[in-house]
Amino acid sequence: MNNYKTKTEYKHTLESAIAAVGAAIADISRVKILCALMDGRAWTATELSIVADISASTTSSHLSKLLSSGLISVISRGKYRYFRLASDDIAKVIENLMSFSTVHVSQAKITTPEHLRKARTCYNHLAGEIAVKI
Repeated sequence: MNNYKTKTEYKHTLESAIAAVGAAIADISRVKILCALMDGRAWTATELSIVADISASTTSSHLSKLLSSGLISVISRGKYRYFRLASDDIAKVIENLMSFSTVHVSQAKITTPEHLRKARTCYNHLAGEIAVKI
């Protein structure tokens, strides 16, 4: 029996793997966890639950999905488990996604009336375009 995959089988496997990674990052809580891990440190599940603003049990479920997708790894130290990005390559992918995503984030709408944008005061200091240039 041949152990080599055909080109079609390899392509299907690759496409499935890409889709699995996409599914793993398709949740806002998991994205918050991944973004927190971008600082290079290893975090506990409790710390990550606080950052993602989710319960401990939900965090555990999300961490399992990220672990099974290969995006993060776990380090056990005594009774503690620390989670970190699986590799520098994962960090680069997330960084590229962050860069790409900022292009699609809408800018805050300016609500200051036109006649107040040039020069005005805000509390006890100068504000507006002229004050920014100063």
